[in-house]
Amino acid sequence: MAFLKSCIDLQTTKGKDYTTEGDAFKDLRDEAEAMGITPEKVLWISMNKHYKAVRNFCKRGQTQSEPIEGRLKDLANYVSLMAVLIQSNKK
Repeated sequence: MAFLKSCIDLQTTKGKDYTTEGDAFKDLRDEAEAMGITPEKVLWISMNKHYKAVRNFCKRGQTQSEPIEGRLKDLANYVSLMAVLIQSNKK
């Protein structure tokens, strides 16, 4: 439970840097439009770098640049963002 709380705290803090005009997905949608891809693909690209770091941790038993807990929190937050983005697209 402490892990999930720390994910929420991290998302709240980092989210302020990525939220534009009250829309948490505006920067993501703008980047998708600029690149000619979907917002989901932009999000996956960001998510995938953390996934690869976790995979490498599983292979090597260590990380090089930051503690694995940070990568896991980022990955968990990207998964939740993807879920919210998908849900918002259904509306």
